[in-house]
Amino acid sequence: MKFFKNLLQFLSKEELEQQKEYRRSERYDVSSKLPLKAYLIKEEKKVSVSLLDVSLYGIGCEETSELEIAADDMIKLSIELDDVAIMLMSRVVYKANGRLGMDVFTELESNYDGYLQILTPISVGATLKEYDVNKINQSDEGYTKHIFFGAQNSSLTLWTTKGKLQNTDDIKMYEFNMDNFIMRIENHKFTYTFLDNSRVFSLKKHHKSEVFKEEVDVDLETESKKLFSMIILSAKDNLPGSLKEYLLQTIR
Repeated sequence: MKFFKNLLQFLSKEELEQQKEYRRSERYDVSSKLPLKAYLIKEEKKVSVSLLDVSLYGIGCEETSELEIAADDMIKLSIELDDVAIMLMSRVVYKANGRLGMDVFTELESNYDGYLQILTPISVGATLKEYDVNKINQSDEGYTKHIFFGAQNSSLTLWTTKGKLQNTDDIKMYEFNMDNFIMRIENHKFTYTFLDNSRVFSLKKHHKSEVFKEEVDVDLETESKKLFSMIILSAKDNLPGSLKEYLLQTIR
């Protein structure tokens, strides 16, 4: 089961193995504002817990007194977002200071793909960082571009009518890019564009493109906004609080 099956693509299992050691240490805090629910399941008993951090092959969550758990125990972990849930098999690698650390097993590839779809927006949001505005090619007359770069080849570009990004009222439009996914909002109007093997699907005109997908089998706008909101909710202090609120407001 996948959360953002229409928007996100992933590395092959072989490519993941190649990056395993490099990325094992990259852990990202899970914001309590994210609309995620997590449950530990042992011997048919299901207990709600809070996720603390996630990485490519591991999860940290709060300890619970309702289950008897020890290091090296095998345990199931269910992660839910709205009406979609994935079940992961994990092994407890440590238990200390009110938290559990678990290795995530990747044998059930469909479930692991679902887990990666949770990890992706969290890692992107946590790594978004503004690039030096003086090093950006400012070719749009009358506007200043501000760019935040993050993991997964992601970028958030904002066009403002003034040089500094201080007042959100000065933002004319913004665009979020990640691999094959582009989302633009201009004057609070949503534009969605999906690039897939050189084909362009659009719900509305994007730049000067007049290529449209006539029939959409899922609500891609809703899925796009959900993905973007998880990214912004996961952003750290590198994204100012007033900017976070502005971005979230534009997709409500």
